[in-house]
Amino acid sequence: MIKFQKEQYIGCGEYIRASKKHQSYDTPMHFHEFYELEFILSGNGKTVLNGEELDYDEGALFFMTPLDCHSVNIKDAEIFNVMFTEQFIDRKYIDPFL
Repeated sequence: MIKFQKEQYIGCGEYIRASKKHQSYDTPMHFHEFYELEFILSGNGKTVLNGEELDYDEGALFFMTPLDCHSVNIKDAEIFNVMFTEQFIDRKYIDPFL
């Protein structure tokens, strides 16, 4: 299983990165050392999140923590993605999701 590093995806010395992407891709099973929100603006696909297969459809919102393992198979989707570290947000807002 692959571990995505903060420096790779958010950057050194940074705490948050937001982007809008239009793409098709397959990402193997992985986890990361940061939190991730993905809002599907259009398109479709599948994700496996902690062993459960879920549809990636327009309007879906996914929240992944460093404790979650997931893979993604996206077909021509437009996605709003936010990745952030624990330093960016107060733990009282994250703890209910853990």
